[in-house]
Amino acid sequence: MFRYACSAAGAVALLTIATFGPSLAQTIFPEYDASGRLKIPQGYENWVFVGSNLGLAYEPGAVAFTAQEAERAENQLFHNIYIDPAAYAEFVRTGTFPDPTILVMENYAAETKDAGRILSKGFFNGSLTRVEVAVKNSRRPTRPGSVETWAYYFFPLGTDRRPIAAADPLADQGPEQEQCEIVR
Repeated sequence: MFRYACSAAGAVALLTIATFGPSLAQTIFPEYDASGRLKIPQGYENWVFVGSNLGLAYEPGAVAFTAQEAERAENQLFHNIYIDPAAYAEFVRTGTFPDPTILVMENYAAETKDAGRILSKGFFNGSLTRVEVAVKNSRRPTRPGSVETWAYYFFPLGTDRRPIAAADPLADQGPEQEQCEIVR
């Protein structure tokens, strides 16, 4: 009897999540420290996994091409990208990133040898090299009165090999990037 009750409860829970899941997601707001620096989002590893790529980079003439893009392409880093669940649900529903939206991109070295010497071919996520965050937030504290909604943050690793706790936005990407709503 217990097994059937659990199965029925599980089915109801799955039906509820499948039906209302996106609307049940709570908006995650970016957090800033007292000086207006973005705090690295906690628990982003449990957000919606958007995808992974190896060494993907923009064309040098593209509006999104920056020094960071050139470095990523040259170093052949894995990029694992996450989006907060509420923003993902809204994007799926409307095709537009809501305000606020947070995307996190982990950068890992592409490695070919494992310590156990089991692998013979291929690449895998090696050591974490940095974390980058794209935030759509028209109310961010470091840009009062700004019309730019997207800001990009770079979190290098500290001495403990973990990303630093807070970062200032990178240099402005320009109005072309805002109009295209490009997210690295």
